[in-house]
Amino acid sequence: MQAGCVILVICVILGVMIGGGGCGCGCGGSGRSGSSSTSNYSSKTEAKYYAKDYILASLKSPSTADVSFTTVTESGNNYYLKGYVDAQNSFGAKLRDKFYVHLEYTGGYNYKLKNLQIGGEVVYKDDVYNK
Repeated sequence: MQAGCVILVICVILGVMIGGGGCGCGCGGSGRSGSSSTSNYSSKTEAKYYAKDYILASLKSPSTADVSFTTVTESGNNYYLKGYVDAQNSFGAKLRDKFYVHLEYTGGYNYKLKNLQIGGEVVYKDDVYNK
């Protein structure tokens, strides 16, 4: 491996470790500028990226999953995402389930999961809702 490639790999690794990853759009960036104001495209793209990660983490066979978003709604720092996921169950049958995700943008590269429902079952619900 050439020296330039080694430096590039190290920069990418450090960028992911320090910056917390990218937006998932393939642009190599977070999609968010340093200011607190955001564009709808970047914010919704990031929200979809993080929502997909939370959905996949809750599945038994995440490698078999296909996640599709039908709606993404932004209200202030809150993002509400709906769609469906096709994934194998524990018996190997591929099933389609609807999902609902509520994320709160808390600054920087941080999105807090507030609510996650898959197939009508609550997978995660923030304590705020239980008070």
